[in-house]
Amino acid sequence: MVECEFKVEQGPNVRALVMTADDVDRMRANKSYRILAGSAGAQQGTLTYRVIRPGDYMVLIDSLDNSGPVSRVHISIALAYDEQSSFTPLTLPPAQRTRIVGASLAAFSLMAGLTGRRILKAVRRRETSSTDFTV
Repeated sequence: MVECEFKVEQGPNVRALVMTADDVDRMRANKSYRILAGSAGAQQGTLTYRVIRPGDYMVLIDSLDNSGPVSRVHISIALAYDEQSSFTPLTLPPAQRTRIVGASLAAFSLMAGLTGRRILKAVRRRETSSTDFTV
C-alpha cells in the first residue's frame, strides 16, 4: 500500500500520481502511458494506492499550472505492507489437493515397483550366472 500526503507551501495546485517506472519512462519519451492512481488537483490532499503486484513504482507530483510559478510542496509517503491482502499465496481446494497427492503417490508407487522389479531380475540373473561357473 502506498500512502501519500501532500501540502503546497507555495505556488499553484498540484496532484499526486502513482505510476510504474516503465510508464514514467514512456511519459518522458512522449509516448502513451498509464496512471495507476491520481489525486485531485489541490493545495493539499492524499492519495492511497494498493499495490497489486511487486515492481518499481513512482510517486510524482504534477503541477497543474505549467506556465505559472513552480510549486514548493511538502510530501509524506508511507509504504504499508498488508499481509492479508497483498501478495497472499493461494491454496488449492481440498478435493484438488487430494487428487494431486493421490496421483503423486500412484506415480511414485509405479516407479518404485518397476525399479524394484528390474533390480530383482538383475539379482536373480546374477545368482544363476554365478552358480554356472562354480567348480
